[in-house]
Amino acid sequence: MEHYEAENLAMFNMQEIGARIACLRRERDLTQAELAEHLGISYQAVSSWERGASMPDISKLVDLARALHTTVDALLGSEAEEKAEVTELAPEVTGHAAWAVEHAADAPKDKKRLDMKLVTQLAPFLPAAELEKLAMEARDEVNYDALRRLAPFLRTRTLEQLLDSCNGKIDQRSLRALAPFLSTQYLDALLDRCEMMDTDMIRALAPFVRQETLMKLINRLREA
Repeated sequence: MEHYEAENLAMFNMQEIGARIACLRRERDLTQAELAEHLGISYQAVSSWERGASMPDISKLVDLARALHTTVDALLGSEAEEKAEVTELAPEVTGHAAWAVEHAADAPKDKKRLDMKLVTQLAPFLPAAELEKLAMEARDEVNYDALRRLAPFLRTRTLEQLLDSCNGKIDQRSLRALAPFLSTQYLDALLDRCEMMDTDMIRALAPFVRQETLMKLINRLREA
């Protein structure tokens, strides 16, 4: 770590590093919240890294690399040389958290005890497995706004299942926010169904898609 001076971290491409962190996190089957807890930081910090909005603090790089089963050099790409926002909860909402954990497993499948709004409010307080059960129970009420809030706490496969339940075309704000949480294959297929995007949107998505998909987006922009 000694050869990584703090001021030199700016030389690295933040979007590329963010995409690498997101990919490795998904490979470890971790949510942003779980990775953040392991590192002793907020999930908003992890979200900021993965979106390419900021870099991990130099003091966290070794722990981050270990958590993702890689090296600092591989994380930064030097070997090859190459918000989520927190929901403010009313006191009565926080009181549901323990009850939700206790009853998530045995709630009747044909009777939803929690709606999607409350699921999103409880997300920071629930274990990932119980949150996913509740989210799937309320999937008929899911929308893109709810998924933007839930994404840091859900595993990739669950998020993609919930996305499949959404009606209507995904908006660009949601697409940009959810891209770091989706598998490359799912995101590529999703983009094939999206309307044409502007250059800023394509640039934001570039770290998370295959080159073939990126070229398709560029060609669609050229033809417009």
